[in-house]
Amino acid sequence: MSQYAGRLHREADGKQEVTIYDYLDTGLPMLERMFRKREKGYKAMGYQFSAASGQTRLL
Repeated sequence: MSQYAGRLHREADGKQEVTIYDYLDTGLPMLERMFRKREKGYKAMGYQFSAASGQTRLL
C-alpha cells in the first residue's frame, strides 16, 4: 500500500493534489476486516480520514 501511495505522490507537471479512493463493503465481514487493515496502514503513513457529504474521505 505504501508503494501504491508513493507512486501517486510522484511529481508530475500540472499535478496539484492526490486523491486516493478506497471502498468498504460492510456486507462481507472478510472485506470489512481487509479495509480496517488498510485503514491502519493509511493512518500509519500520515493520511487522515474526513467524513463529508455522507462519505468518508481520506486526506
